[in-house]
Amino acid sequence: MLGYTAAQVRAAEEALLSAGEPLMQRAARDLATAAAEMVGPQGGSILILVGSGNNGADGLYAGMHLAERGYRVAGTAGWCPDPR
Repeated sequence: MLGYTAAQVRAAEEALLSAGEPLMQRAARDLATAAAEMVGPQGGSILILVGSGNNGADGLYAGMHLAERGYRVAGTAGWCPDPR
């Protein structure tokens, strides 16, 4: 198997979340750092696409961190409705 199930991730995160560890904010900060490294230190434009899943807020927080660092950030939230 390549990866983890949602249940495995929740179990691994449970102790950290119970201790008040801000996992979403940490993930967002690291995402912003990775994006900044790809774009370069001179700034630039970054588009954040946010879906309806559990990582959507991570993207929004990452956009906030990038804007604070001087990058031009645009974002959009969207998803496809369930076809049923």
